[in-house]
Amino acid sequence: MSIRWKIYSIALVSVIAFGAYLAFNLWVNSSNAKLLAQAKDVYYPILEKANENSVRLDRVDELHTTGVLTGEQDYIESAENTARKLVDGFRAIAELEVERKDDIHRIIEAFDSYYEAANVIAREMLQEDIDFKVVKERAGEKEKYLDQVTQLTEEYITYANDSFKHKIEVVNENNDDLLNYGVLIWVVSMILLSFVVHTIASIILKKIDDVSSSIREIVAGGEKETKEVLVTSNDEIGELAKNFNQLLANIREKTNDLMALMHNMHQGLFTITRDGVIHKEYAHYLEEIFSTNSVAGKPYGDLLFAKCDIGVDGRDQAESAVNMLLASEKMMWDFNSHLLPKSYSISEPDNPECKKALELDWDPIIADGVVDKVMVTVRDVTELRLIQEKTRKQEQELSIIGEVLQATPQKFKAFSANAKELLAKNEALVSATEGWDNEVVRTLFANMHTIKGNARTYGFEQITNLVHRAESTYDKLRTSSEPVWNQSHLLDEIATVKAVIASYDRLVEEKLSSLSASKSNAQAEAIELTRPLFNNLIDRLRGFCSGDEGRHIKTLYNEVVSCGTMDLASLLQGQILSLPSVAQQLEKPAPNVHIEADEVRIFNQFDDVLNNVFMHLFRNALDHGIEPPLERLEKQKPESGSIYLKARRQANGAVVTVSDDGRGLNLNAIRQKADKQGVLQAGQEIEAQDLAELIFSPYLSTAGQVTDISGRGVGMDAVRSMLKEQGADIAIELKHSSKGADTLPANVGTPFEFVISLPDSVVVNLQ
Repeated sequence: MSIRWKIYSIALVSVIAFGAYLAFNLWVNSSNAKLLAQAKDVYYPILEKANENSVRLDRVDELHTTGVLTGEQDYIESAENTARKLVDGFRAIAELEVERKDDIHRIIEAFDSYYEAANVIAREMLQEDIDFKVVKERAGEKEKYLDQVTQLTEEYITYANDSFKHKIEVVNENNDDLLNYGVLIWVVSMILLSFVVHTIASIILKKIDDVSSSIREIVAGGEKETKEVLVTSNDEIGELAKNFNQLLANIREKTNDLMALMHNMHQGLFTITRDGVIHKEYAHYLEEIFSTNSVAGKPYGDLLFAKCDIGVDGRDQAESAVNMLLASEKMMWDFNSHLLPKSYSISEPDNPECKKALELDWDPIIADGVVDKVMVTVRDVTELRLIQEKTRKQEQELSIIGEVLQATPQKFKAFSANAKELLAKNEALVSATEGWDNEVVRTLFANMHTIKGNARTYGFEQITNLVHRAESTYDKLRTSSEPVWNQSHLLDEIATVKAVIASYDRLVEEKLSSLSASKSNAQAEAIELTRPLFNNLIDRLRGFCSGDEGRHIKTLYNEVVSCGTMDLASLLQGQILSLPSVAQQLEKPAPNVHIEADEVRIFNQFDDVLNNVFMHLFRNALDHGIEPPLERLEKQKPESGSIYLKARRQANGAVVTVSDDGRGLNLNAIRQKADKQGVLQAGQEIEAQDLAELIFSPYLSTAGQVTDISGRGVGMDAVRSMLKEQGADIAIELKHSSKGADTLPANVGTPFEFVISLPDSVVVNLQ
C-alpha cells in the first residue's frame, strides 16, 4: 500500500467516524425539531390560551360582582363579552389538541352552568325587588359551578404545562444522548486512528523529519504566522507540506476574523495578565465604554475603577482579590471570586452628572491548574436599566389603576378626601407640638389607623403599607418607656403618605377621569340648596304637618328633608363588603351582618365620620370578638359569626346598637389592665357596668394579641372622640350585669352591645 493510500486510510477512518456521528446527530436533531415544533405550535399556544382563560374566568366573576355593587348594567354586558372570549379560547384549544376535546367540552359545559347561574344572580340583584333567600341559594350553586370550572381549568393547565415540559425534557435527554454517544464515537475513532498512524509512522518518518525541520525553523525564527514550510518533493509528503501551508493560511484567516470580531463586538472584552496589565488584544468597544484610547498595557485598576462609584474600599478589595487570584489554584478562584464587583456606575468625562451603568463578568483562564489570566467582560446596561425602571413604574401604575377600578373611582375620591383631612390634622398637630405629648400621640395614632383601615377596606395596598409604617412609629412613641419625639421624621412620614395618595389622585385624574364623567354630568344638573334656606324650608313645612289634611305635606316634607341624606344601611355597605377579605386574613369565615335600620337616614356630610366609626367597630368585632371556627364549634356555635346592627329613630335623633355573638367582654382582663395602669386602686370595688366603661380609656384593650387588622389597642376612646366631635356619643351596655368582676371566672366573656347616640344634626327628622 502506498503512502497515499495509507494516509487515505486515516482519512477514511475519520470520515466513517464523522459520518456516523453526523448521521446520529441528524437523527437526534430531526427528532428534537419535531418535538420542539409540537411544543411551540401545540402545547405552548394551548398553555397560553388556558392561562388567559383562567384570568378571564376571574374577570367574569369580578365584573358580575362589580356590576352588582355599582348597579351598572355595562359590567354585566362586559362579563358576557369576556365569557364569549373564554368559550372561544377553549374551542381554539380543542382544535389544537383533538385528543383532549372531551375534556375541553366538559370545561365549557361547567363554565356554561356557572355563567348561567352567575348571570341570573347578577341581573336579579340589579332589580329592586330581590328575594335574598333565592339569591343566596343560587349563589351557592354558582360557587359550586365556579369551583368546578376553576378545578377543571387548573387541571387542564397543569396537564398542558406538564406536556410542554415533557417535550422539552425529551429534547434535553436527546441532547444528553448526543453528547454521550458522540464521546463514544470519538474514543473509538481515536483508537482506530492511533492504530493506523502507528502502522504507517515508520514508513513516512524520514520524510516527515524534513517537514519537521522546516517547522522547527519557523518556530526558531518566531514568525510562524508568516513563514511557510518549504516543499521539497511532489509525493505525499510534498502534499503534506502544501496542506500545512494551507493550514497556516486558514489560521491567518481565522485570526483576522477574530481580530475583526474584537474590533466590532459591542461588549468590552479584555484579559488581565499576571503582571496586572491589560493584554494588547482587546475588544475596541472597551474604548467607547470608558471614553479612552489608552487601554493596552494599562493597569486594569486605572481603567475599571478610576471613575466608578464603588469607593476607595471597594476598589482596594477588588484589586487585592485579582492580585491574589492570579497564579493561584482554581479552587481559590471558586472561594474568592465573589469579592469582585459585578456591577457599578461610572461618570461621563464631559458630564459628571450623567452615569453609565456597567455589568462585569470575571472568568479565569486556567493553565496547568492555576489562574494564568483573568478575562473580563464589560457590558453597558444603561439603556436596559432605564427600560427596567420605566417598566417597574408602569407595573406600579397598572397596579394602582387596578386597585382603584376594583373599588370604583368615586369611592377612591371619597377615601382620598377623608384621608387628606386626617393627614392635615396630624400634620398640624405635629407641627404645633415640640415634644412628646400623650394625647397628641394618641390622636395621631387613631387618625393614621383610621386611614389604614379604610385603605385596607378598599384594597389600596400601597397606601396601606406606607400608612402602616407611620402607624408603627406612633405605636413606638406611645409604648416606649423613653419615647423620642422627632418632629422632622414624623412630618416626613406624613409627607410620604400624602405623596402616595397624590400619586393615586394623579393616575385617577389622568387615566380614569372618563369613568366618572357620567357622575360629574349628573352633579352638574343638581340644584344647590344652602343649609339656612334648607332649614327655613323645613321649619315652614313642619308647621303644616298635623292632622289628615297634612299627609301630602308630610310626604313633601319627608322628601325634601331627605335631600342630601342616605339610609344607614347604604352608608355602611362598603364596610360590610370589606369584611370577607378581612375575615380571610384572620383565617375566619366571613361574618353574617344583620341590619335593622328603621329608615334612619344620615346627612351626607357625616358619611366619612360614621364610616370611620363603624370600620373600627366591625373590625374589632371580627378580630377580637368573634372566635376562630374551631373554638366556635366547641361552644356549639355556627362557624360563621354574626354582627348585629339595630337603629331606631327618636325625637331628637337616633340610637344605633352594635353587638356580635362572639366571646363577649372579658371583665377580668379589663380589671387587671386597669390595676396595672393605675386606673383603679388595688382592691377598689366597682360595678361591672362601670368596669366595662373603662374600655373607653386610652390604650385599654382586652385583645389577647395585637393584629394588623384592628390595630395595636387603638381603643374605643378614638371612636368616642370621633363621635363627640359631631355632638354624638357612644356607650357600652352589658346584657347580663354583675356586681364587680372579682367573682367572675377567669377569661369568661360577658355579652354586651355598643349604644351610639346620634343627634338630630346628624340624623334627619322624618315625620
